[in-house]
Amino acid sequence: MSPAAVISPWCRLELEEALKQRSEIGIQIVPLRLKKWLIPKTLRDLLYIDFRDDMQFEELMEKLLTSIKEAHIVRVAVREVLEGDDETRYNAAQKLAALKNRFTVPIMARRLIGDPITPIEPDPTIRYWLAYALGQIGGEEACAALQKAEAQDTNPWTQQGISEGFQAAGCRTRGRKEAFTTDK
Repeated sequence: MSPAAVISPWCRLELEEALKQRSEIGIQIVPLRLKKWLIPKTLRDLLYIDFRDDMQFEELMEKLLTSIKEAHIVRVAVREVLEGDDETRYNAAQKLAALKNRFTVPIMARRLIGDPITPIEPDPTIRYWLAYALGQIGGEEACAALQKAEAQDTNPWTQQGISEGFQAAGCRTRGRKEAFTTDK
């Protein structure tokens, strides 16, 4: 990104589409800072790599490659939790819990509680791991999803995952409004 890219209508359109896909399917966005510029609000919560210092080029390239590899692992796990067979979804949900990638929260929440497009995960063991993963990541959105799941899912195994998720996420208490207290 550069000052020219920030004001370019084409770049703005590409960024809006990338942010939409990040929310919907969990793609990773890694802006590259090429010149001095104020980072737009929509990008401030993203990892970006500052290439303004030529002396750190090798280190920054390694950081970029690591980020790309991690994004691929997350993308595969998200696809598997949405489309895999039972065993694949089970393993993918556990992998998402270990990865703790906050950009996967909306996707896991939709799979745990459902929405008009994404059906609720049918396997309670996988719902356990989705709730557990949300708790490992934490944050306001994860706590809200856990609250909804607690209210609608009566399966004891899933409820155990929800309980562990609440505890790990720092949610104050189960079943109350404003249950979020810390941002992991």
